[in-house]
Amino acid sequence: MSQRNVLREVALAAVLLVLAAIACGPTGGGGGAPSTTITAPSSGAAVRVGEEVQIVSTAAADKGIDHVELLVNGQRVRSVAPPEGNPTTFAVSIPWTPVAEGEVTVSVIAYDTDGQASEPATIILRVEEAMAEITPTPEPDVEGPGGCSLNAAFVADVTVPDNTEFAPGESFVKTWRVRNTGTCDWGPGFKLVFISGDAMGGPASVDVPPTAAGSTADISVNLTAPNTPGTYRGDWRLQSDTGLLFGTKVFVQIVVPEPTEEPTEEITPSPPTNLQANFQPDGTVQFTWDDATGEAEYRYEFAFTPGSGMPVATSSSLPADTTSWSPGVLGCGGNGSFTIIALTGDGSEIGRLTVNFNTPACETETVTLSPVGSLTGNLSEAGCSSSIRAGIAPAGNGIRAVVSFDIEDLNDASRVVSVRLDLSEYSMDGDPFDLLHSLHVDQVEYTGRCAYPTAYSGGFIASLAEISDAVPGLDNPIDVTDALSNHLASGTPQYFQIRLWFDNDDAGSAFASMTEWSTVRLMVEYEP
Repeated sequence: MSQRNVLREVALAAVLLVLAAIACGPTGGGGGAPSTTITAPSSGAAVRVGEEVQIVSTAAADKGIDHVELLVNGQRVRSVAPPEGNPTTFAVSIPWTPVAEGEVTVSVIAYDTDGQASEPATIILRVEEAMAEITPTPEPDVEGPGGCSLNAAFVADVTVPDNTEFAPGESFVKTWRVRNTGTCDWGPGFKLVFISGDAMGGPASVDVPPTAAGSTADISVNLTAPNTPGTYRGDWRLQSDTGLLFGTKVFVQIVVPEPTEEPTEEITPSPPTNLQANFQPDGTVQFTWDDATGEAEYRYEFAFTPGSGMPVATSSSLPADTTSWSPGVLGCGGNGSFTIIALTGDGSEIGRLTVNFNTPACETETVTLSPVGSLTGNLSEAGCSSSIRAGIAPAGNGIRAVVSFDIEDLNDASRVVSVRLDLSEYSMDGDPFDLLHSLHVDQVEYTGRCAYPTAYSGGFIASLAEISDAVPGLDNPIDVTDALSNHLASGTPQYFQIRLWFDNDDAGSAFASMTEWSTVRLMVEYEP
């Protein structure tokens, strides 16, 4: 087999594995300069003159990658741009072929869309002389059916280069690439069979994919490394559908290394770091942190106050090496805190971290309620009517307004967010604010708008506001959120009722004046 071809195929397989491992790329940039790293080959690696080397790197930039440049000994060799758009991370393999022996400095620089450059990622490579070409001795043809010839030649180790190390009992897949160098096509019944050496837990044979004469096929075998340290080799060969062995023998050779004893390191306890609250699409919150060192266990403390409902608090232990905990789904519109504490075996505290968090705001609906006509109007000792007015009539009797809102549908709301009472649509006959002074807005309870004296002066529940001037007093909505929330919490009420009346509305006809409202509105924002 060609040693140069083997090295080239091994390098290509390694590059492909590295690219797959870094497909997600680093996050980086942090709003600053781009960053880049070279992931293969490693610094100090040896390469050969005339053999292509894949320089594998990963770049990151918050503003997007514009292009990546490869430099050798400070001279730009190649520039590569992402195939589509300007991604924030870009993994790329740039080919380079050494032309002379010696030590070279290889660098990669990334540029973002603003033209800002990263710090160079740099490695040192040793370029050695080219390896002499070795031509393997081909196997003689074997006569197949109908006079065609059966033969095969090794092309490459697609996986598991010779002397790859595996842990005892570790499973792996060995794949060879072979070429059909005969004139017979390989069809059903053709196999790759084990012929000698160490079977390594593999099957006696595996099927070969249909392969036309002159084409290549990749053939894979599932194997398991032996449990005893040593070097192991297994030989395999192609077999026709009639049982004829033919073609170049292929082999797999691995090493199970001797176990090494890691020196015992003195562990210096250090606290956890990087505590974060991560909200998931399903509404759960996941607390994550970077593990402490030297801890025997963790203790957490969790507290949460939802937008509606009762606060909760809990504390418990977690095993050492734990790096996440979730309380499950939390209610919307709430806030809380989570503390993680690392403890030693004797219960001493290594360190703690706390994160405060807010859950997403709740979805709300808004409704504007108008007065219930049959329960809204004015009354005095002399009688009642449907107009909403308060003050002193020309005859000298005090007039007080009562207004009812139907809130029965709000009993099903999970939480009242905001309630505003709008008294802005009014007119005045005289100036009761000057003659009588303050307007009182009270929450009351009554059975009918003409129920004197209960609706006039009884059924008091709470004072909602005291307004001393029409402007701006009546122009600004009154916050009655607590009053309505408490009223709904008291049971399942049907009405929210208010009374409007002026100080000194018993002063007589000399102080006759009146405020009249065309309507009064109650604006309620709530969580369904």
